[in-house]
Amino acid sequence: MKKLLKAILITLIAIPFMYLLVIDPSKHNGDFALSDFYLRSSQRMHSTVCPSDVVILSVDKLSRLEIAEVVEKVDYLGARSVAMDVFMDFSTPDDPEVVAALSSCEHLILPSSLTEPFQSPVFCQLPDKTYGYTNLPCAAPGGIIRSFSIREGNDVSFAAAACGKAEGKDGIIRYDGYDFDILYPEDIKRESVAGKIVFVGNLNDFSDSHPTPAGTLPGVLIHAYVCQTILDGSTPRECPGWLLFLIAFLIGTGMLWCKMRIAAFDGSIASLTIRIGQLVLLLVFYLVGVAFLVYKGLYVDFSLSFLMIAACMLVADIIKGITAIIRLVKNKRELQSSTKTTLS
Repeated sequence: MKKLLKAILITLIAIPFMYLLVIDPSKHNGDFALSDFYLRSSQRMHSTVCPSDVVILSVDKLSRLEIAEVVEKVDYLGARSVAMDVFMDFSTPDDPEVVAALSSCEHLILPSSLTEPFQSPVFCQLPDKTYGYTNLPCAAPGGIIRSFSIREGNDVSFAAAACGKAEGKDGIIRYDGYDFDILYPEDIKRESVAGKIVFVGNLNDFSDSHPTPAGTLPGVLIHAYVCQTILDGSTPRECPGWLLFLIAFLIGTGMLWCKMRIAAFDGSIASLTIRIGQLVLLLVFYLVGVAFLVYKGLYVDFSLSFLMIAACMLVADIIKGITAIIRLVKNKRELQSSTKTTLS
């Protein structure tokens, strides 16, 4: 009981150290989330399906006018919505024809930006169309895109506008389980686009490629994943923060208690046992996290538990070192006092 109380006390002391471990004075924290590993494992475990509601139309190497004509054709053939992920931010001689073609589209979704407002010479002539912002949330510029937002203030995101979902909760993008149909201009037929959400964009534009848990993907494909996640309502639920903290506290206390219990062993054996225990915990965190995500749709972020274990071991070693120093100083003083008494 005494060792358990001591372990709890050290864990309480370790809590501020745990948060100190994630402070970065440069403000450039590493872009890391356990959900990335969980989703990759989920991709290997899931068989992919081809969504029937969302398709992608590749317009690589097409001129602006050709893109507008393709979009007009898709809209005419009965697409539910045509989300054109192409920014037309400079003037060309074909602009009047482009505006005329896009004006006739009834279900067109055009891109906008939250952070870099601009006045497109084409889009400014289409004020009656629906717009959606294409900004994808990430921890830092150029960071991994793992989540989506539906609305920012009065603005609706591009993917949400495409599927007609202007309200709802933000969440984690499901990159697993989907394998979208890719259409090319010559493949367009009524049966391939009628009633579907068609994302139009460049699949080979390196300037619009972004890192994701599933690898580097073109922006138009990421929007398609976001759209399908919203349509399915398949974004994982996230474990409450208080529960994650409680799990971390219990695990940290348990590790310290085990460390104290085996302290009577040989020092090398005790250290080896603790390291093996930590490796086993890493494996358990991984397996449990993947199982909850795949079978329960719940994201359990064990990052706090990792930090708690590290902080608890750090504090325990610091206390052990300080205690050893105090004991050494005390013994030295007692020896000096004993020597003086003997000499006198």
